[in-house]
Amino acid sequence: MTMRRLLLIAIAALTLAACNPERPVRDHLTLDFAAGRDPNQVRVVASTTLAVYPEAPRELTSRLDTQREAIINGRDDWGVRFARVAPENERVIFDRTHGTIEHVEHSAIVKREQMLNFFSDLPVTVSLTYVDGFTELAIYPASSTRATREQREHFERTMQFWSEGVARYLASMHSIYSYLDTQPRRAEIVFAALLTDNPDLLLTEDEKALVNTASDAMHDLETRIEAVGEDSYSLTEEADLVYQPLSMDLTVKLPGPIAFSEGFERHDHSVTITRPTLLEVVSTLEGRWLSPDPLMLQLRNRGTDKPLDIAAIAAEPRESGPVVTATEIANAVTSQLKPATSYRVRWSDN
Repeated sequence: MTMRRLLLIAIAALTLAACNPERPVRDHLTLDFAAGRDPNQVRVVASTTLAVYPEAPRELTSRLDTQREAIINGRDDWGVRFARVAPENERVIFDRTHGTIEHVEHSAIVKREQMLNFFSDLPVTVSLTYVDGFTELAIYPASSTRATREQREHFERTMQFWSEGVARYLASMHSIYSYLDTQPRRAEIVFAALLTDNPDLLLTEDEKALVNTASDAMHDLETRIEAVGEDSYSLTEEADLVYQPLSMDLTVKLPGPIAFSEGFERHDHSVTITRPTLLEVVSTLEGRWLSPDPLMLQLRNRGTDKPLDIAAIAAEPRESGPVVTATEIANAVTSQLKPATSYRVRWSDN
């Protein structure tokens, strides 16, 4: 098996979602307190986007079909939440392609005190208070209880397997970079061996051993990923269930300037909570233990027709840590998957 093939396998492992997109079902909630609205009301807009595939694993297809049926019958999570607050008027808009639902938007004007019931099925505490002409929305996440025991164990086991494989990869790259520190003129040919399929490269016996060790580490990573099997939930979704008490991304639109915010991503007249995908989290680790990182270089270059500039990569300063444990790697990933301890935003209603 060529090194390029092994690198592409590792990139697939980094997405942690071998056959499924990271979120085949995407939910978003908007709480609109914007100017011109009755201060005792909030417009609530909930949307769901469902992936449509020409081919998909049977378990995923069955799950999406069940979700679409629940939406049509008003038994999906949003339908249940709107029924709980009993708005006077509701609007539901379906977007279909060849009869298959791809997107649904459910909206209503809700009394502010009723809006808090929207979150009553989730492990969060929500408060909406009024003090001295200011309104403050606060969301305090508890530990997520949304994952089943099987999903939690599956995710933790997969993360452990993946982290052990990545630790081996990092160790093998540390050996390569230590060698290149003593033989800098060989950097371009060694990187070419790592990043291309060129069979005509002339490597020394020491270089072949280093590349073979990295190949073995990548092959072990491939084996561990394949051993996990498939599921109707991607591993990003399992991470959401394990760590994220909110089942959706959230936007809060405000009537004017923000007086105070905490935990939220802050914008001019809105704040957001955006749950990261596993791929986004893993991408932030580039350069933390290894630079340049051949895996991340391949990842960023995926789907483009432009070849990697091997000479430029070989000319970059090289850094690598001698020992990175699987536990350190897993902790670095999972720490970024957890929500903030609190989300608070305050604004003036005047």
